[in-house]
Amino acid sequence: MKVELERETLVPYLSVLGSIAPKASANLSAVLSMVKIETTGTTDIVMTVTDLSQRLSVRAPATRITEPGATLMDAHKFAQIVRALPDGASISMTENREQDKVKVQSGKSRFLLAVADSDTFPEPKFQDAAVEASIAVKDVRNLLRGTAFMMPKDDARYYLNGALFEVSAGSMSVVATNGHYLGLCRADGATGSGEVQVILPRASVLELDRILEQAPEDENAHFWFTKDGVSMECAEYRYYSGTIDGKFPDYKRIIPIEKGFKGRVSVDTESLAAAISRAALVLSNAENPNKRGILLSFNEWGITLAADNGFGDTAQDYASASYTGEEIIIGANPAYLLSVLKASRTGNTTWTLYDPASAILVKESREIEGWFSTYVIMPLRT
Repeated sequence: MKVELERETLVPYLSVLGSIAPKASANLSAVLSMVKIETTGTTDIVMTVTDLSQRLSVRAPATRITEPGATLMDAHKFAQIVRALPDGASISMTENREQDKVKVQSGKSRFLLAVADSDTFPEPKFQDAAVEASIAVKDVRNLLRGTAFMMPKDDARYYLNGALFEVSAGSMSVVATNGHYLGLCRADGATGSGEVQVILPRASVLELDRILEQAPEDENAHFWFTKDGVSMECAEYRYYSGTIDGKFPDYKRIIPIEKGFKGRVSVDTESLAAAISRAALVLSNAENPNKRGILLSFNEWGITLAADNGFGDTAQDYASASYTGEEIIIGANPAYLLSVLKASRTGNTTWTLYDPASAILVKESREIEGWFSTYVIMPLRT
C-alpha cells in the first residue's frame, strides 16, 4: 500500500478513533490496539478500529493512491505522529510487506512502524436489520445530551448502565435513569419502518455523541437495529455497538401523571441553578449521606432553599418563581437538580409537585416543535 494524505484530513478523526481502540497491553490482543487502514476506490481510505463490543470506520480522502492495499498499525502511535506534525503537513505512507513495516514520512520526519496482516483484523458478522430508522443529526445530539448525564457507570443493575433507545410511530426516544432520577427525550421526524427497544451501553452512548459532534448538523443519521446490536451511518462515519441484554424499567409507569398534584411552578433555569449552586456550597464536606441534599420550599413568594452539612454549616438562598398551589417542602439532591436544569433547551421549566414524599415532574415551559422531554427527580430525606 502506498498513499499520500493531508494532516488536516486525518486530525478530526483521531480522537473518536482513539477512544475506541484500547491501548496496547500484555493482557490485550495486539490487533485490538491497531487501526486498519485500507484504500477504497481511487480517492479514499477507510480507517477502522474495534474493541469487539464497538466498531468504528471512517472514510477520509487521500491526496493520491499509488498502490492500493490494507495494513494494520498501532492506532495511538499513529495518532501521536500525525498530531505532532506541523499544520499543513503532507504525509506519505508506504508499506513494506517483506519487513512488516510501514514508512510514515512528512518532510524530514520519517517513522518506521511495525504492521500486522490486515486479514487478522476482527470482522463482525452483521445480522439483517430488523428495524431501520433515519433521523436528523441535530435531533440525535439533543436526545443524547438530554439524557446521557443520567447514566450510572457501575450500577449493580447492569441494565441501567446505558440508555434505552426506542423507535416508534415516526419518532426516536432515549431514556436514561440511575434509579434516583429519570430523563425521557423524544424527537419526531424519524423515518423508517418497525418498532424497537434496545439498551445501548454507556460507553457506546458517549461514543455516539462524540461521533455526531463531528458530523454536519444538516445530515441524517441512519440506524439499523438488530437483536444484538445497533449500526449507525452518517456522512463519513459507520459505527456499530453491541447492546445490553436486559429489561429496562418501564419508564411510563415511573413518570407521574399530571393529575392530583398539589402545586406547579415555572422557573428560570439559570437563576434557580445559581441559587442551588450557592446553597450547595456548604455540602462539600458533608459526611452524612442524609445531609447531602437541600430543602426547597415552594410557596407563593417563590422558592426558598436551605442546606445543612451536619457540622454546623448552613446556607439559605432564594429564587423567584411563579408558583400556584399549596406550600410544599421537598428535599432533593442538588447535583440532580442542576443536571436537569442544565438540560433545558428553552431556559424555562415547569415543575409539578405532589407531596414531600413524591417525585418532582419537570418539563419545558413552552413547546418545541417536534420535541418532547420530561424528567423525574426522586425526593431525598434531609
